[in-house]
Amino acid sequence: MNNKYYIFLKFKILIASLLFLFSCSSNFVDYSIPKSVNSLETNDVNEILEDSFAQFQDIPIPENSIMIIEKTLLLGEKENWIGRLVITNPIKPAKVFDFFKQKLVDYNWVEITSVRSTTSILTYSLDKRVMTIQIEPINFGNTYQSTISITMSPSIIPIQR
Repeated sequence: MNNKYYIFLKFKILIASLLFLFSCSSNFVDYSIPKSVNSLETNDVNEILEDSFAQFQDIPIPENSIMIIEKTLLLGEKENWIGRLVITNPIKPAKVFDFFKQKLVDYNWVEITSVRSTTSILTYSLDKRVMTIQIEPINFGNTYQSTISITMSPSIIPIQR
């Protein structure tokens, strides 16, 4: 075979590789707002995002939170849901930690343990469920925001109050 054929074959492989790599890349916005929301007006987006937290009647959600749909897995509804809720928030992690420590008492959650650190962890129980809240910083230059992962699971043994 001639040299032109090998050059053409290498060129095709290079193009195919580049297409594959670019198809695997993603944008931060894609993880923050569902794709169906991207084409809506700002007021419509805010209403959809607010409504997405309406089902969580048993826990407080910090204002201006955005659900990360791709990392969220929910089963059940209202006070019987289990799974993982992942949200981002423009509040600093230390203030998010304080928010949950103060507000969860109003929802009758009982604190089991908490660790305040770079990645903070709060663990609570209520009735037959255990909730773990993991708060991590997101660094954007000089500002910090938070990623909040709330994991809700059934309790194997009843927690005494």
